[in-house]
Amino acid sequence: MNLNKGIKPQDVGILLLMLAYPQKEWRQVDIAMALGISQSEVSHGLERAVFSRLLSSDKKTVFKPILYEFVVHGLPRVFPARPAYSTRGVPTSHSFAPLSQEILSGGQEYVWPDPDGEVMGAAIEPLFPGAPKAALNYPRLHELMALVDSQRVGRAREVNLGRKFLEERIYA
Repeated sequence: MNLNKGIKPQDVGILLLMLAYPQKEWRQVDIAMALGISQSEVSHGLERAVFSRLLSSDKKTVFKPILYEFVVHGLPRVFPARPAYSTRGVPTSHSFAPLSQEILSGGQEYVWPDPDGEVMGAAIEPLFPGAPKAALNYPRLHELMALVDSQRVGRAREVNLGRKFLEERIYA
């Protein structure tokens, strides 16, 4: 029996994917392929999300207020990120829209390391290994994950503006 019912980083990716594309009837195999994680990890992630009251027991409804509160207040504490080495990658945080349209980075871009990325910047560890590829394939997911990263790595201005955009998109 698995006693660890705590949320894992990829569980947040699962929930964000479901929010980004609510019109799609997501099967576990589809989520696994989209996020680059195993189908069993999707199954366990959905169970953890239900246990944590982030997802309805039928696994179809993301509880938006609870997810928003977790992303804004909990996630930066349990899955913090710090800029690291310079690398090529996929833009995140204030380096991706909508934050990139509001904040001048002064040349300090943040990226998830990925050889297919087109931007050079400071490496930010993604929530889960498949995040960069998923972001390239699912633009609305990319936007949500970049806004989540603004909470994990940003300074006060990026965090506050990111919260505003997250609230707009999560509750849309």
